Amino acid sequence: MPWRLAQTGDAAGVITLEAMVDQNGRVNDYKILSDSDATAEDIPPDLKNLLVFAQFRPATAFGRPTTGRVVLSFARINVKG
Repeated sequence: MPWRLAQTGDAAGVITLEAMVDQNGRVNDYKILSDSDATAEDIPPDLKNLLVFAQFRPATAFGRPTTGRVVLSFARINVKG
């Protein structure tokens, strides 16, 4: 079942997010970029779980970990066979 976001044109089934990453590398908030009218409820539960458990190498400023942002793009790919 394809994702409900960005169902038009070549971007069908694609979700683009901007995630805010804390100094420990954990996602503490995100914003949907692929659809300005979308809300957090529009993201599938499996993708929400991925964001909760994702860990990134934190950004650094003068050699010390700091908060940062990362843009993520996810595509639903269906394979038959």
